[in-house]
Amino acid sequence: MSRLITRTAALDLLHRFTQSWADNDWTAQEAFISAEVALRSDHKGHHQGRDSVIARFEEDARDDQRLALATTNHYVTADGQGHAMVSAYGYGELSQPPSQSPVTAFGLVMRLQLTWCGEDWKIDDILLSVVWAEGETQRLAGWTLPPGQQGWRPGDDAPVMVSELDSPWVAMPDNRIQASEEEKIAETYSRYAWGIDQNDITLFKSTYTPAARGLFPPLGPLNGLHEIVGSLKAFRRLWPWMQHHGEPLKITLADDGQSAEMWVGRRIPGRWVDDDGQRLYGAHYRLELIKEDGLWKFSWSEYVPGWFGDDNMPFTS
Repeated sequence: MSRLITRTAALDLLHRFTQSWADNDWTAQEAFISAEVALRSDHKGHHQGRDSVIARFEEDARDDQRLALATTNHYVTADGQGHAMVSAYGYGELSQPPSQSPVTAFGLVMRLQLTWCGEDWKIDDILLSVVWAEGETQRLAGWTLPPGQQGWRPGDDAPVMVSELDSPWVAMPDNRIQASEEEKIAETYSRYAWGIDQNDITLFKSTYTPAARGLFPPLGPLNGLHEIVGSLKAFRRLWPWMQHHGEPLKITLADDGQSAEMWVGRRIPGRWVDDDGQRLYGAHYRLELIKEDGLWKFSWSEYVPGWFGDDNMPFTS
């Protein structure tokens, strides 16, 4: 009998993994991590088996520091045959208690493979790529740090994550997840960000209609797929470490079910929350979308810099 995980259950496994890593509490490991789990990462190397993999994450625990780890840009796919994948961006901060101010920060891309193990779903493959790290990076014990602002150079290790081969959209393209239209619209932003940030221009291109238009500061207005893809492809080369952390804030689906509007808040590492611990956004997108051949795409994209929080959203309810 085929097994199909729900989107909620897949995201719960992602949360259990990141929370266990942040808290260094793996007491429930057998409930959600396969005994044969594999870790493939550019910061900790390759490891096989639950005990070996968890030991690598336990190395990040120290009595004099606290790890906070948040995720954005979620995507879930499943093949209906007992296999699924969940991907996300991660943002981590290390602080020294009792202070909440981070002394070290890092960003990563993760893809977890999930498998039905006869009684429950478990993580059996962890693919992690650390995109950037800053601050007191010596606190990242045993890490191989990313190349830095200059990006990859000859002599560096081969990248662990290659989007054209490893992205969930490629690795498991026939998505059988029962998602709402609003969830599919929200995941369009995840596809957009992954494509541009991972320099996967084919994936990035799939998020725009041929006649798409928009306002793209500091580039200005752009018209048509050729101009948008060409300009943003050239622009992102200057920042190989970029990560577009975003959270969909409002989605309005048209009555015809074929068009929609979405507002996305841009989360900015270094100013993730305010002094009261409330979420901060450094900019927002207003996006118009059209459904083409079953796939949601941007027909209008407007990026507006400017800080706001959950109590002063840039739109009316």
